[in-house]
Amino acid sequence: MDKRRYIRVNKTAIPYRAVIEFPDTDYIMVFYYNSIGDFFTIDLIGHKGVSIYGEKITYGYPLFQTARLQAPQVPSSLYIIPYDIGHKSTRVGWDDLGENVFLYVMTPEEYEKGEF
Repeated sequence: MDKRRYIRVNKTAIPYRAVIEFPDTDYIMVFYYNSIGDFFTIDLIGHKGVSIYGEKITYGYPLFQTARLQAPQVPSSLYIIPYDIGHKSTRVGWDDLGENVFLYVMTPEEYEKGEF
């Protein structure tokens, strides 16, 4: 049984909000889809002044990484990485997200070790 943690994205409900539980607090994530460019973006909203809008979901790149460098209140206890463990996809388009590519949740240590 696969024990990897990931965030489920309901593509048919986009745009929609979901509450995501982090160890330090809960955050609201708002998912959007751009049909012209075939890509997804996400907003992160939480208390403590955290608001990140329009973060593009890019394959293999941890979400909110740039914001983490600029705003220490962005959650750093977990990383969210769009990835396909079956190596069938290399992007995050409509046909990929939730089919082959999932938003995996891992600790910084797991990410550094490449434990997908």
